[in-house]
Amino acid sequence: MEIPYENNPFDVDPIVLKDRFRNLQRVIHPDKWSVGGSNAQGLAAHMSSIVNKAYGTLLNPFARAEYILQQEGVEIGESENLEDPALIMEVMEAREELDGAESQEEVERIRQENADKIAELLTTLTELVQSENWAAVKKAAIKLKYLQSIDKAAEGWPSQSKYIEACADYNFYKADDEDEKSVQITMNRTFKRYRGLLMLE
Repeated sequence: MEIPYENNPFDVDPIVLKDRFRNLQRVIHPDKWSVGGSNAQGLAAHMSSIVNKAYGTLLNPFARAEYILQQEGVEIGESENLEDPALIMEVMEAREELDGAESQEEVERIRQENADKIAELLTTLTELVQSENWAAVKKAAIKLKYLQSIDKAAEGWPSQSKYIEACADYNFYKADDEDEKSVQITMNRTFKRYRGLLMLE
């Protein structure tokens, strides 16, 4: 294993990041370069767009983890599956709770419980990135993506997505051997019914 990062790229202070972003935008904002003509403004607009994208990537923990993985040659595919059946069921149960919530207080409780899980996972991700355990970072990042989907759904309550019928051949869980075949069949039927709760459409 190579020497760990001296400065952990996943460990970002949002307040410091925001200050640096604002300072940089003050310098490269297109309006600041109006005296330089259309070429200067065009270049400034291009640079401003790059900075905006970088800021958004660094601010979002999942996007940040995904970017770090990409720099290490590790990709997270669009259809990457969770490999933890217990977590999958946990996510679906949370989405079901949100779908059946009848008050803002109930939604806030669900959201806080999910926020605690995200905070714990971010600590784990920071440690994994520091040790350059990219396989584990990828797995944790995928978990983070699903937990963030719960927060997004809670934020948009009461406009919760309803159950969406999944494609018959869509598999979240893939059996590794013959002993798990019955488990696979049962879980695939469950996922087929509740796919919409995971916001995968």
